[in-house]
Amino acid sequence: MELPTDDQEPLTYNDLSDVVRTARRGFRSDVAQLAAALPGGALLVPLAKALSDVPLGEEIVPEDGQVSLVPHLLPEEGGALFVPLFTDADVLETVGQYLEWSTEGDSELQYCTLPALVALDLALQLIDGTRVVGAVLNPSDEHELLLSRNELGALASGNAIPLVGYVQQIPLDKSEASLVAESDQPPSAELLAAIEQCLSHFSDVATFELRHTFNPERDLEPHPTLVLKVTNEAAVNLEELNERLGTYVEGKLPEPGYIDVLFEPIQS
Repeated sequence: MELPTDDQEPLTYNDLSDVVRTARRGFRSDVAQLAAALPGGALLVPLAKALSDVPLGEEIVPEDGQVSLVPHLLPEEGGALFVPLFTDADVLETVGQYLEWSTEGDSELQYCTLPALVALDLALQLIDGTRVVGAVLNPSDEHELLLSRNELGALASGNAIPLVGYVQQIPLDKSEASLVAESDQPPSAELLAAIEQCLSHFSDVATFELRHTFNPERDLEPHPTLVLKVTNEAAVNLEELNERLGTYVEGKLPEPGYIDVLFEPIQS
């Protein structure tokens, strides 16, 4: 981490809390707000080990202008670890108390404030894809933001990409602009048969059409979209439909491996 020299004034960083909350929706334009704010923002890092040769309460610049950090890692179910980063000291301290974090050599938890892009770079260096699999901004907060290594890397380079895991939780709206794209190959007979089997359980679905679409706000690449021609959209149990569809098409979808669903009323 680069530190200011003795003749430099301490930097004032912007609070990133609001743009992190906005980015959690996952749309490309939301993530773009976070990417634009990162160069002027800061993130807090909880320390597992105290900063070497930096006494508390004093600002000391190491001769080489570098300092090594050993942050706490956040355990998740299944044994995976995430790098926790915070925009708010109160949230950090609350999480630290709950997880009983402390800083080696001190009875209390220490943390440091890093320029946001430096903090993201630190997280990227720690993520190995096996033991440490991602980063999470403001863990335990209602608007915590979970990021994969690819998403973190895109943000660190100033590139706004949709956060697909979050976007998929928002139903596709008919008013959203999606481009119908040409597919390299037609859908497999196995996939079409699976869809037909699934839809046989829904009497209000008359027919269907499988399109290849790309929505720049939502998608990283073109993907299948299932358009259902329905007599009464309100009568279709969406939860049951999504559950059945996921079961029937599992392992049969082309890359990127997911499918959107749209309804079109049958014109009388």
